[in-house]
Amino acid sequence: MNFKIPYFFAWICLICVVCLNAQDRAISQKAWQEAGHPYIQNFSPQDYNGEIQNFAIVQDKRGVLFFGNNVGVLSYDGVSWKSIATPGRTAVKSLCLVDDRIYVGANGDMGYLEPDTAGQLNYVSILSDLPEENRDFKDVYDTFAFGDAVYFRTRYYMIRWANGRVRVWKSQKEFRQSLVVNNAFYIIQSETGLFQMMGDSLRLVPGGDVFAHMDVRMMLPYDNSKSLIGTFANGLFIYDGSRLERFSTSMDSFLYRHQLRDGAKLAGNLFALATDRGAVIIDTSGNVCQVVNKASGLRDELVIAMSTDRQGGLWLALNNGIARVETPAPISRFEDESGVESFVEALVRHKGRLYATTDRGVSYLDANEFPFPSFKPVSGISSL
Repeated sequence: MNFKIPYFFAWICLICVVCLNAQDRAISQKAWQEAGHPYIQNFSPQDYNGEIQNFAIVQDKRGVLFFGNNVGVLSYDGVSWKSIATPGRTAVKSLCLVDDRIYVGANGDMGYLEPDTAGQLNYVSILSDLPEENRDFKDVYDTFAFGDAVYFRTRYYMIRWANGRVRVWKSQKEFRQSLVVNNAFYIIQSETGLFQMMGDSLRLVPGGDVFAHMDVRMMLPYDNSKSLIGTFANGLFIYDGSRLERFSTSMDSFLYRHQLRDGAKLAGNLFALATDRGAVIIDTSGNVCQVVNKASGLRDELVIAMSTDRQGGLWLALNNGIARVETPAPISRFEDESGVESFVEALVRHKGRLYATTDRGVSYLDANEFPFPSFKPVSGISSL
């Protein structure tokens, strides 16, 4: 599936090409410091004919993308959008791909998408498979596969479904989050901590009680044995299965102020963090590589969920709309708000610093400007 990248910045835009393989995107910190704005493709509610809020993203084996929206499921094949209604056109908070089937966690319901005789996808509920006493839930916040079953997490129930067979775990407090990472299934229980599913039992992991009063929002593979854990307002941690360490970044104060909501693992050992002020890209050392917000072209900064596609692009489910971000990517751009206000005639690197000449004079790239590097005029050199 191909996506169009806007190239209409030609005469006022400086395109920065980073030397890297598009698939093996191991970009040095120096290269990130000189990167401009990423290419972003925004979609408004008018584009996809749905409500403004989106909550979940998944891509099937054909390359078609699905989004959990406030009125059901949206699908996008790279050209056109379609809407798949849930009963009552209720909100869909979670999605999961298992083999060739999309499973759906909706408000007060759960099920999957199934094609009819004409090939059109429709929602099929499995609510009737649940015992009646376990149907009193609202949102299904997580839907995921583990082993040969599909799990649905509501506030007080963890529901396992496998070919019509159901097992329900009930929390006396609250199930806050469920996560699958490094072939292990974890769940956060309020006031108790981090548990791991072992067979049919939930067992508190060593050191897991530290999360008893934290709102964990993501858990991603850090390496083959460790996980990166992100919390709503308490920062990031590294967990090795028995020991927990705080993971410091150069944006800790930002993450404490602008709550983390989700995360995704990117190519090149990078992590994307979803916040209420856009998406932040960091490396395994905690260095900030890129910030994606309104200043860089994002239509809305409250990022609710994120996921990568097969081409390596980063999709964002926003509080108002949807966006696809080309990051990490071999090309980024500098426009007029980055100090490039006219046609670029030449580029030269001198003593490690990048200079650009325009009909307005000479500018240098200030790579230390945060959150975006920008071109600043060289004093004493006027336009011709």
